[in-house]
Amino acid sequence: GIMPDPIQLLGHTALRRLHMTNSGWSSGFFSNVTKTLSKLTQLEVSHVNLGTAPFPSFEHQSNLVELKISNFNKIGSYSIRSLSGLRSLVKLSMKSVGEEAIFLGIPEEFSSLKKLIELKLEDLHFSNSTLPLSLASLKNLIALTIDNCQLSGPIPRIYSLLGGNNYKFHLHLQKNLLTGTLPPLPSNIGSLRAYNNRLTGVDASIFYRSSVLYLVDLSFNKISGTLPSGLCTSQY
Repeated sequence: GIMPDPIQLLGHTALRRLHMTNSGWSSGFFSNVTKTLSKLTQLEVSHVNLGTAPFPSFEHQSNLVELKISNFNKIGSYSIRSLSGLRSLVKLSMKSVGEEAIFLGIPEEFSSLKKLIELKLEDLHFSNSTLPLSLASLKNLIALTIDNCQLSGPIPRIYSLLGGNNYKFHLHLQKNLLTGTLPPLPSNIGSLRAYNNRLTGVDASIFYRSSVLYLVDLSFNKISGTLPSGLCTSQY
């Protein structure tokens, strides 16, 4: 199809869904989109050149249900701001490219997105950052993925409360720098991926608490010790 003229795009203020691959948007134009197209319910955009400018604000996107930003280039240290305006958001996915972009941490504002059912963060460089306790307040989550984001420290024990309002919950924390013992996990966990970390132990209850558990991948860690007795006869 024909790529719409960016300036003309801003005139479509009644637009509800916008999917742009290889957008080539600048940070300034991206900010104009989030400010002007306030009726959007779905926004999917890739290849945004943010340069050294601040990350765009989403304070005018109260109708947005799904937000996916992938393959964006950013130079320097920065933070994600004004996420609290996304009060209707159900799905959030962010994926960066390169290693020149450094996030200052997982925003505490994520905990204000009470309708969120899927949170997916990939290839984001979180400098000296750990898993925030505040994510445990997202009771409606079905899936939490934080993949290759250089997170360090332990997995909080309070994460056993994640996804408490759902039948099945999926936790994927692979390719980080997480340490310590894997704590008890939600009783409705269906899949756990925490491979390629620095975990040294496992709470044996993760194999027995959930009746819907079907996958556990803890490969390429530093776990030692013996497997729990009866594990081979557990029913998944």
